[in-house]
Amino acid sequence: MSNHSNNGKFARQFGRRLRRCRTLSGLTQKELSARVGCDAFSLCNWERGTTVPNLQNFQRLVASLDVSPKRLLPK
Repeated sequence: MSNHSNNGKFARQFGRRLRRCRTLSGLTQKELSARVGCDAFSLCNWERGTTVPNLQNFQRLVASLDVSPKRLLPK
């Protein structure tokens, strides 16, 4: 499998985990993006698995959702 395929799989799995954590927290995309300090378009792309956040935004997601980093990262 190519590195590009692995990256796409990681992004999709990350997005599913992010969406699950967000919905379990009772937050909308707009609310979470405001907490993280990003635009809702970026958050939407992360949840769809088309992109992944940079380290700073990942740390903000973890803090905003009050979850461990492991909870968001694919296995």
